[in-house]
Amino acid sequence: MPDPAAAYGNINSNKLRFRSGLIIKNTPHVLINHIVVTKSDGYGAALLNNYKEITVINSKFTWNILSESFVDHTIGGSGMIILVSKCDIENESICTKSTLTDHTCYEISFVSFEYNYYNKPKKVLKWMLLYGGGLNVLLSNKSIGQAIKITRSKFSKNIVVAGGGGLGLTLCEGATGNQVLIHACNFSGNFAKFSDLGGGGGGLKLGLFTIKSEKSGYNNITFNICRFIGNKAIYGGGAAIKIGGTAKNLKNKTVLLFKNSFWYYNEGIFSAAMDISQQIQQLMTTTFCSIPEFESCQFTGNLIFDKGKPNNISLYQGKATFLITKVQVQFKGDTSFLGNDQTALSIVSANIFIKDSSTMTFIHNRGNEVGGISTAGFSVIQYGDNVIFNFTNNHGRTPRSSGAIHAKSFDPHIFISSHVCFLQSFKGKAKNVTFYFFNNGPSIFVTGLHPYRYACTNNEDTVFPPICIIHSMIMLIIVLDNFISII
Repeated sequence: MPDPAAAYGNINSNKLRFRSGLIIKNTPHVLINHIVVTKSDGYGAALLNNYKEITVINSKFTWNILSESFVDHTIGGSGMIILVSKCDIENESICTKSTLTDHTCYEISFVSFEYNYYNKPKKVLKWMLLYGGGLNVLLSNKSIGQAIKITRSKFSKNIVVAGGGGLGLTLCEGATGNQVLIHACNFSGNFAKFSDLGGGGGGLKLGLFTIKSEKSGYNNITFNICRFIGNKAIYGGGAAIKIGGTAKNLKNKTVLLFKNSFWYYNEGIFSAAMDISQQIQQLMTTTFCSIPEFESCQFTGNLIFDKGKPNNISLYQGKATFLITKVQVQFKGDTSFLGNDQTALSIVSANIFIKDSSTMTFIHNRGNEVGGISTAGFSVIQYGDNVIFNFTNNHGRTPRSSGAIHAKSFDPHIFISSHVCFLQSFKGKAKNVTFYFFNNGPSIFVTGLHPYRYACTNNEDTVFPPICIIHSMIMLIIVLDNFISII
């Protein structure tokens, strides 16, 4: 058998050290059962390039601290770090061809990560390595076939600087064939601190990164029956997702699903519950292979709090419960936004897809410009057959606000037209699509809609006045008890 210690890159360099209450490296068949690791001056536990089967059950990792004075460089995960890498962390060109860690199974069950703290290191080696206050799962370069299952575990009151107060989960370049399941886990009271590193994802920070021209392969990540309660961050108070891509490679083939999950009373400056955006915001495309899907999820009572605008945050055009920027996102089943203290769903130069036989419910949401949905730039809401939109008792706070839908353009040269419709069927002509509006300020507020622009119909020779364009876009049944504003 090859020497495991010699098979991997230099993850213990002079600049990058792993001081830990429990450290296990290059070892097969690991079982950690009924242990408590607390008050370590470093990681609670560090599991580095182990293989075969790794099990952690009925254990607790609390009050472990990675302080600023720890070492020059550290990786996130003050409660526990799980690292798989075939390459040198500092020099990615130095890699091994060993397959020893391929297809390793990790199971974490009935484990608590509480009150762990990860402060900012003296120097930042790579910002994507800094995620995770409670637990950091880092599938680094060329990580292949890992099966990671985290079930019935608790992430509570952990603190991190860069992002992912409770859990940091990162798939780096070349990660292929990995399966990650997070089932029945609670993320509560975690905090991503405000700093020059961004502070995104109070409960969870998930990074799907493609940095160079190399394509990452197929991966599958599922969050099922998870709860994000009372977490706090600059953006993505509950959770934040960064999806990678470069000008040379816009494909990161990862299936990402949130199913039957809940976001309650999370807080953020820009996005209270969920934030999804590109890794590199300057890309002018939303076409990524990774399209996050939310199936039967609920967002309730999340709120925006104002602490001023950090100097390094300049890309966010609005504030919302769920903010989507320059990516594609899908919704399926019954999705509801209830009683949120800011715009429920904000779509900035992005596309969302509502799958067949789905329901989108917006009740008692209150935002600055709109309570329900805000679209900006070239954003599009697309839907299939048998889809229902229900807008009830949503309101805006400003004079030019709406209750249900607010469509606007940041560019005075962009108009709502046959080429820039904010509501579309992705099947050509959808069947049984219903929009219900009840007791929402003005229901729809649109900027940039002009009567001399072509309507959103198949017949582009016909010019309609603005009110007819709106009715043409939403196509079938509209139940209105209030009015539409157009400027």
